[in-house]
Amino acid sequence: MSNGETVETGIAWHYTTSAGLRGIIEANALRASSAAFMNDANEMRTGVGALRSTYDRIKSSLTKAECDEIERGSFLQDSVVDKWYLVSASTSRDLLTLWRSYGAGASYAIGFDAAVKLHPIEHIAGEANPSPPPGFYDDAYEEIDGRPVRLYNPDGVGVFGGSWRTVAYVDPKGEKSHEEEVRTFAKRGATAAESDSFLIDLGVFAESDVNYEKDLAFVDERETRIVVEVTPSWKFVQYRESRFGIVPFVELGSGAVHAGIGRYVPRGAREPLPIREVMIGPSPLDSRAAERALRQFLDDRGYGEVAISRSETPFR
Repeated sequence: MSNGETVETGIAWHYTTSAGLRGIIEANALRASSAAFMNDANEMRTGVGALRSTYDRIKSSLTKAECDEIERGSFLQDSVVDKWYLVSASTSRDLLTLWRSYGAGASYAIGFDAAVKLHPIEHIAGEANPSPPPGFYDDAYEEIDGRPVRLYNPDGVGVFGGSWRTVAYVDPKGEKSHEEEVRTFAKRGATAAESDSFLIDLGVFAESDVNYEKDLAFVDERETRIVVEVTPSWKFVQYRESRFGIVPFVELGSGAVHAGIGRYVPRGAREPLPIREVMIGPSPLDSRAAERALRQFLDDRGYGEVAISRSETPFR
């Protein structure tokens, strides 16, 4: 079930429209949207669903102690997709399946250096929520010996994820790798319980393998993705309109600094993105004029070293 493979070409190809290309270059930022609002209704739920189906199928072959360990932990719990932000690309540089998604107008594939990690960009500066909602700090304190003691900092920065990783396409009913994962987890937990020790259950986090598993129906996309988790939301999360309603998103960029847990790009300190190449999509129009305009745009915006290529796919 391991799917942390590097991208074969070393480039993650993000397919987009002319408006999307312009926005990414001019903002020096790539948007990662809430995983709860993707076209795949089971986004980031497929992996856990496959584990659950596998467990139901092999449960009778496990001991009671092993079943207890699995059922009391977070191993089979539904992923809370609202807390993760996702940006997708492809391992393929000239893929008809994705060009078709942008067939109504000019399209491009932006080639990101897949070895370079991207970090969330700070949206609101400061160390404290400028407009905390009611109860924002209530759980952060507990009264001990008659005085309040802070248990944690709701404004503390935590950033997780940011690396490009390839997606594994799996049968949602589970595969051999899922069975191995279930049996390994069950055995470790039961063994720890028998020896009066304990197994730390970290739950599912941004770069857990299950967040990089997708239904086999989407295999033609050859996806690679970045998943991030950020806190506090007031510092990083922005909002946009879509057919789903209000959609939360986080901007990712270069120029990160250490802060709290993880790294982020301070407001106003973003640098050019690690883009190697931009491919112009299939078009019936004069591609030479489009290439000249793109070259001028990239040069004027600080991306003069980025190569330009044209799709060889005969689609219009």
